[in-house]
Amino acid sequence: MIFPKNIKKTKIIFEDDKYKISIEKLKYYLNIYKKKYSKKKKQLVFIKSDLSFGFLINYFLFLSLKYPLVILDPKISKKQLADNIKVFKPNFLLEPSKNKKRNFGFKLKILSKLNHKFNPELRLLISTSGSTGKPKLVMLSEKNLKSNTFAICDYLKLKSNDSTILNLPTNYSYGLSIINTHFSKGSKILILKKTIIDKYFWEKFVNEKINTFYGVPETFDILKKIKIKKNNFSNLKFFAVAGGKIKKNTLNYFKNLSTKNKIDFFNMYGQTEASPRISYSQLKINKYNLNSIGKALKGGKISLLDEKGKKIKKINVVGEILYSGPNVMLGYANNYKDLNNKRTNKYKLYTNDIGYFDKYRNIILLGRNSRFTKIDSKRIYLDDIDYFLNKKNINSVSVDWKNNVFIFINKKVNEKQIANLIKKNFNLKLNQFKIRVLKNIPKTNNNKINYKKLQEIAKTTN
Repeated sequence: MIFPKNIKKTKIIFEDDKYKISIEKLKYYLNIYKKKYSKKKKQLVFIKSDLSFGFLINYFLFLSLKYPLVILDPKISKKQLADNIKVFKPNFLLEPSKNKKRNFGFKLKILSKLNHKFNPELRLLISTSGSTGKPKLVMLSEKNLKSNTFAICDYLKLKSNDSTILNLPTNYSYGLSIINTHFSKGSKILILKKTIIDKYFWEKFVNEKINTFYGVPETFDILKKIKIKKNNFSNLKFFAVAGGKIKKNTLNYFKNLSTKNKIDFFNMYGQTEASPRISYSQLKINKYNLNSIGKALKGGKISLLDEKGKKIKKINVVGEILYSGPNVMLGYANNYKDLNNKRTNKYKLYTNDIGYFDKYRNIILLGRNSRFTKIDSKRIYLDDIDYFLNKKNINSVSVDWKNNVFIFINKKVNEKQIANLIKKNFNLKLNQFKIRVLKNIPKTNNNKINYKKLQEIAKTTN
């Protein structure tokens, strides 16, 4: 458990509940709550995530008790929840209750009396698939969480007088890392359920003098579109993006905006399997190549591997990104028996992401290995197609299915004109790609593009 040294000044504000809590008071509640569980044998706890005081109390409680805690998507379907319970056999399920006064707004269900065997290092488990796909959990240790928290605080230079606003899901490793880092430094955290397109969000942002802003790539796409006002970030210390590859035009927009207003910008890279952050590129240091994933966190190391698994040293040669560091997960759990598995990965993470060294020895991230396809021996990077069309104000998402590229677009377009552009610029034959119009591009509960769902659509419309 990471408590800040200066606990009296630390404050968490739950604006939607009109509730403020100091960390000193939080510790008081935790000490009372611990009496219920401290003498019991470690048990497996499922908790539905929530942006609430109750969630944070339970999150910090079970981490401090060293009970393995599984954080679930609040929108998890009944079937998926039942599948997870069947596979992992949790002892408890905690979920938000309408009775806010009891158990800090959470109700507890006893599900199993199974005497679990755990890896003694195991603390936190987060799903890799949100509410879709087969149950599969990333197993994280206290060492993983602490090393990543301290390394992030180090490069962001977080202090006790900093403040942030959180509206990212708490079942999302990125959202949790924001809580962990600001909590550990004793800085103010405003928990807000309003979105960035809500006027009230920005009123609170200004009134609470928020000086750090985090988002996923789509967050910054929206901010660019609505053209946020200068007075909204008059106190801002930095912008930080993670959770996927940000579009080049969006990145350039914020690079120029940040430079003009003397605000720093961090383009961060990571995976849940790395607790979650791996590296960062900082505007003040890397102003000419913010598009790279920058350098590894303190204590970590990044390498590139070719198809034979050998390290790549030359520039402009594409390979898989390998990360090693103390924040690399214990491993995956596919069922309750895996919870006792020992580490076998030697703190190495094969990311399945592809990149190359530029002339400055920075790694340029191209994307997921799964975003590449081969058609007639031609290597096609699907994100390049989407970026090309995006520059022409056509929002598209491309997937591959059985030697065909399916280009999904969410508005009516001149399909013949687009087909000619793709044929000309990507050297594809007309029978090698298909254009499909969808009313809405499917997203996961973490608001990421649901490529698996798009491939299913491609399969049925082939």
